[in-house]
Amino acid sequence: MMVLYTSDPDASKAAASLSVNVGSFVDPPEFQGLAHFLEHAIHLGSTKYPGANEYQVFIQSNQGHMNAETCKERTTYHFTISSNAFAEALDRFSQLFISPLFDKGRVQKELHAVDSESKGNLQNLVEQENSVIRSLLDPAHPASKYSCGNLETLDSLNL
Repeated sequence: MMVLYTSDPDASKAAASLSVNVGSFVDPPEFQGLAHFLEHAIHLGSTKYPGANEYQVFIQSNQGHMNAETCKERTTYHFTISSNAFAEALDRFSQLFISPLFDKGRVQKELHAVDSESKGNLQNLVEQENSVIRSLLDPAHPASKYSCGNLETLDSLNL
């Protein structure tokens, strides 16, 4: 693991980011979009902070922003927050990876959120172009898979 740390005691904002070397290219063919779905599901609480939106509410209530993105070979999670709330935010953030909760009800709700995102992408010109490109690729190549996921591609997870 590589950690980069920098500090400015006069800064009003602080930030952290975590990238894992797993992205959509490792999605099994029977679970296309799994990495993207897990990007969403990891934010559903932890053993230490079990509230469904507890992390997001904490970040936003401290003038912060959080987001994540799944790429082909990595997934990155990040947040910014007021400097005075950084230590607690970092603890909350790290707990999502140390002991995540995958409550069945919350996971089902998130599965529908991913499906909604997928449906929204149908009107996106770039996604339409990507769909054409995927259809022309060798089906054995990981780039030929649908990386966003939807209810159909993730249905067999049996959540």
